[in-house]
Amino acid sequence: MYCYQVLDDHRVLVLKHYGDFVKDEGNRGILDAIARIEARQLAKIRLVIRDCTHATNVSLHNTDRANEFLFEKKLGELLHQKKLDELPNQLEFVIILPETPKSADMMAERVRRTLHVMNRPISSYLKHSYSEIRSDYPGFDLTVGEDWIYPVPDETTLSQVLTD
Repeated sequence: MYCYQVLDDHRVLVLKHYGDFVKDEGNRGILDAIARIEARQLAKIRLVIRDCTHATNVSLHNTDRANEFLFEKKLGELLHQKKLDELPNQLEFVIILPETPKSADMMAERVRRTLHVMNRPISSYLKHSYSEIRSDYPGFDLTVGEDWIYPVPDETTLSQVLTD
């Protein structure tokens, strides 16, 4: 499951994953957040943080190139609907790895398999904490507040919420 928050005058989008990391939850979270964020705010975003600190049971489901192609297609459609041709060129993506070593290893493998178009080493995407991100991106205020936005759960998420 996940929730999201926009920080630093709309320049940072944080998706916080917790509990079982189900299939392509990371991509679904990004698409859900982008669908809900107004175009003028979306155009300001420069940093996307996927906080997987509390994600568990990370698997390699939906890490094939076809799934990534579908994600990119859906992302393009969303941006077109918002009258944006693309996300800003300066957009950076970072992932905070899960706390448990097994889940962290699986998340790193997910990233290796799905980020097929990279202009930098995979290690630059993977971080262990917000302090590490603050050090790499000193111009951003990464103070996370309590006003998380919870997406409307789909049937899978809803059944998880009801059984937890």
